[in-house]
Amino acid sequence: MEKYKNKTFSPKERAMDLLSRMTLKEKVGQIAQPFQMFREYDIVDGEIVLKDHFKDFVIEHGGIGTVFSFFRADPWSGRTFDAGITAELRQKAYNTLQRFVVENSRLNIPTLFEENAPHGLQVLDSVLYPTNIGSGATFDAELCREMAQHIAEECKTFGVQVPNATLYNVICDPRFGRNEETFSEDPILCAKLAAAVTKGYKDGGTMICGKEYCAQGAAQGGHCGGVATIGKRELYEIHFPAVAESVREGVDFIMPSYTCVEGEPCHSSKHLLRDILQDEMGFEGVIRADRTGNDFLGDRVLSGAMALNAGMMLGLGDVAFTHLEEAVEKGYTDEATIDDAVLHILIKKFESGVMDQPYIEEDGTAVEYLKNGISKECAYRVAAESLVLLKNEGDVLPLKNQRKIALFGEHAINVYTTLGDYTPPQRQENCPTLLDALKAANPDTTYSQGWDFLKSDADFENALNIAKQSDLIITTLGGSSARDFHGVYNEKGQTVETKINFMDCGEGRDVSDLSLPGNQTEFLYKLKELNKPIIAIVYQGRPYVIKEAINCCDAVVIAWYPGQEGANAIVDTLFGKNNCFGRLPVSLPNSSSVLPVNYNMRPFGRNYIDANGISDFPFGSGLTYSKVEYTKPAATVVPTKEEIEKGAKVTITLEAENQSDMAVKEVVMVFLRNRSNNIVCRNRELKSFCRVELGPHERKEINIELDKSAFEIFGTNGKFVLEPHWVEAWAGGSMQNLKTCGFDIR
Repeated sequence: MEKYKNKTFSPKERAMDLLSRMTLKEKVGQIAQPFQMFREYDIVDGEIVLKDHFKDFVIEHGGIGTVFSFFRADPWSGRTFDAGITAELRQKAYNTLQRFVVENSRLNIPTLFEENAPHGLQVLDSVLYPTNIGSGATFDAELCREMAQHIAEECKTFGVQVPNATLYNVICDPRFGRNEETFSEDPILCAKLAAAVTKGYKDGGTMICGKEYCAQGAAQGGHCGGVATIGKRELYEIHFPAVAESVREGVDFIMPSYTCVEGEPCHSSKHLLRDILQDEMGFEGVIRADRTGNDFLGDRVLSGAMALNAGMMLGLGDVAFTHLEEAVEKGYTDEATIDDAVLHILIKKFESGVMDQPYIEEDGTAVEYLKNGISKECAYRVAAESLVLLKNEGDVLPLKNQRKIALFGEHAINVYTTLGDYTPPQRQENCPTLLDALKAANPDTTYSQGWDFLKSDADFENALNIAKQSDLIITTLGGSSARDFHGVYNEKGQTVETKINFMDCGEGRDVSDLSLPGNQTEFLYKLKELNKPIIAIVYQGRPYVIKEAINCCDAVVIAWYPGQEGANAIVDTLFGKNNCFGRLPVSLPNSSSVLPVNYNMRPFGRNYIDANGISDFPFGSGLTYSKVEYTKPAATVVPTKEEIEKGAKVTITLEAENQSDMAVKEVVMVFLRNRSNNIVCRNRELKSFCRVELGPHERKEINIELDKSAFEIFGTNGKFVLEPHWVEAWAGGSMQNLKTCGFDIR
């Protein structure tokens, strides 16, 4: 028996043996992936029929390394319930494609299936969770791990070995359209959640591709795919932690971003891909391109060779890697470099088990898993914990009885404005609207549009008449990431133009103005004149300037894009069934012209003379329905510098007391400011966080351990070092109500 067929050998040994038997063309077939796979099939009488273009490539190259977005459905792909792969067809579709690849591979090498999963799988009938910015607001790493595990378990039911999750972006500029894919502006929150999600996928039995590496959120002006002019210190302190934590948890694939760091494209940066990612962080998996990312030069042969030489191992939708044979002939690269890339992919194929079991049972488990409701219940909990209560004047919330409610805003009836980018078409029964959920809880609810994204005031008079007859007003505010089936998209899948839907957030939707879109502000002020209680539900994938909402409304709840269970979670929370609010994972700006406002900037001296450059609602802000009081934190044991370097930890202790009659699931945060003689340190930095459940009037001691990394400073030597220094510490449940202490590390 050939070694590569013998399970007693390691994945690497088997992969090396298989590689030695391959021709150069077969090797290129494993690392070139020039397709948009959702375009490579038709459905005829319930059967999946592969396109000749794809079949010709497989036959010519004796296989293909991976197939990406075969199951994808959304406006860009054009795949819907009428023309896409539903849950009932998933297993058959997988086997149809896999069987063709294996049977047309001289060495019977199967392919790996990859699917986009930014907030649930971008596949028909899949469960949709809150977008990352909402997950970040939960400050709940275990819940995010559980969410990822459920996505992985769903993947396993229909053969997807490599779901792709956005893990590494950090919010640096609110104008950036893809902030909804980002957990936070804080690197530690990003890192802990990236690690949790990575672990969740592995626990669920799949591999994971983490994206995008690196500094995509830091592009100048918030322009997607732009240039990030940041230095080494910013990279190590802000942008590398999430990647490093994910690598430690065993991430399998990593996708570089479209960003140029100091003018060098990430896709061709040997420093970022080999020196940092592989040599320094110890990443041993596959470095794979983003869509068309290897086509960064007009000369595609040279472009592919440059990316390969820099450390890129797998193409995606690009032409460049299909020309690697020619690149070898021209001396731009060599076969040994191709061998290294192919070896990494083959190892992952053996690790995944697909080499030994390429096909799956067509037993209906893909449908049955979705019916069990586990993922849906998890989506509800993530949505509930993602909600951030910013204002609750006069304790208007929670609602205590049935009322005559007036409901306004397009989000209330159009689920696609509340789900975020990368959303597949939804079945109505799986995705209730806010109006559906609110009427179920409070039948005496009347809806009208009110404000308009395109500034039409045609419904103002009718809406105000309805409001006058109500006891309470609820209005949605915010933006939309709803893609458009009639829209224009570029080769990367980014939205270039919408024809019907309003879309001011998502990939390709960078903005210069952070004001609430349309005539929302004008409508708000007209509502305020009625002297009725007003509750605002703000849907957003980026921070908006919401001072008008704060001024006009009695209560303001930030809902982000909360997923398919968002409406149920919001309404239940409004009526007091949940008291598990999150905190802001990003600071809200006071103006579009006063940026950045990140809470953890270094001290910048004087403020502007004409504007407040400090956020009124910084990172970590948020309320609950309960009054929770904290004692002053204390460092109960402070080891010496030498002891900390050997693994000893500092324990921060404080007590939390719920002084209300309502149970609460509270967020607890610990911030530090480390003093240094040589470095201007950041104002304060989150170092740890947790969730604590407190019953009515319960008092609980909280102990949070901090290891060496919490006290290290990125020194002048270009490395993290632990110096003797004075530490300022803050702890509590909200940025506006932190208690402080200090201690020496000597």
